[in-house]
Amino acid sequence: METLIAYCSIFIMIVTTIIVYFKFKYQYWTRRGIPSLETYIPFGTMRNPITDKISLQELLQEQYNICKNSGWRYVGSYIFTVPQLLVVDPQIIKCMLTKDFNHFMERGMYNEEDDPLSMHLFSLGTSRWKRLRPKLTPTFTSGKMKMMFDIVVTCGYQLEKSMQTICAKGAIDIKEVLECFTMDVIGSCAFGIDCNSFTDPSSEFCRYSKRIFSPTRLENVIGLFVYVFPSVAKTLHLKGIPKDITEFFFNIVTRSVQYRRETGLVRKDFLQILMELADEQTNDPISFNELVAQVFVFFIAGFETSSTTMAFCLLELCVDPSMQDKLRDEVNSVLRRHNSALTYQNLKELKYMNAVIDETLRKYPPVPMLHRECIKDYQLPHTNITIKKGTK
Repeated sequence: METLIAYCSIFIMIVTTIIVYFKFKYQYWTRRGIPSLETYIPFGTMRNPITDKISLQELLQEQYNICKNSGWRYVGSYIFTVPQLLVVDPQIIKCMLTKDFNHFMERGMYNEEDDPLSMHLFSLGTSRWKRLRPKLTPTFTSGKMKMMFDIVVTCGYQLEKSMQTICAKGAIDIKEVLECFTMDVIGSCAFGIDCNSFTDPSSEFCRYSKRIFSPTRLENVIGLFVYVFPSVAKTLHLKGIPKDITEFFFNIVTRSVQYRRETGLVRKDFLQILMELADEQTNDPISFNELVAQVFVFFIAGFETSSTTMAFCLLELCVDPSMQDKLRDEVNSVLRRHNSALTYQNLKELKYMNAVIDETLRKYPPVPMLHRECIKDYQLPHTNITIKKGTK
């Protein structure tokens, strides 16, 4: 009996200690005079990543609404016991990303040794980012985008042809159709390959492209752990991007680069621009791993985001037929003025189209958050509150 009481006492002490520890951790923002979201042991202000079915976007929307409805410009949140500051005030965000950007150059997501595909601009921080950014910025000028426009138009004709066949069969899944289109566009611009998504949707390229955006629950948990505890993840050699995806993209870029260099083939696409940067006769050309990582992020940033935006745009046009008619009239008017020719210059005349797309992005942003890590103490504008170094 005494032994049982002793074990129960030890158990109660352990549970009490754990609860006190979490409660203390969850007072981090309150001690600094910053409002905090409601917390739940042990997940903080987030949900159970294994059992909960709510998406990250929906969770952030809930937290954003709480912050706005309470009149807060920022609010403290937690992933497990790690504090994060959710900023919703546009003026503070503007300061952080422009005038005070030197405080927020780190992303905390870069792991060259275990995750070579993480060596892209959305993950790199500080010195690596500063080195790579000037090299890649010129690749996204209007001139470079114009150079790839013919590729986009060609894929558009393939979409038009396929739609005629698909629609004849009855109701269609428009999101799936748009994914095929954006896969063809980004695959051609980024990798220089013909994906043929409409005719061969089960191809290896299509399969892995969709695999990126359909992680298993275990991969989601690992990805969350890598984000929250990057130092521990590096020690354990955990990968934020699954090994099979990394190997696939390295293999496909390697084959494309080797083929072009052996045959002398030159294409007006993103891969060609990166190959030229890698071949620069300078002391600091980009490495092959960096080349592959930029191609990878170009793909993931354009494939799902574009198809999702177009799908939501079409939804809004269906809901409001008058808006749909107005947009169709504008497109037909521009095409009539230019003998049905679709060019890069003609797109600038589609003012209403641009407004429709901008409003779609406002209502349905495909990227739910932009994360930064404070690299030196920062005083929030017009307050006496200091954000400590290392805070996400």
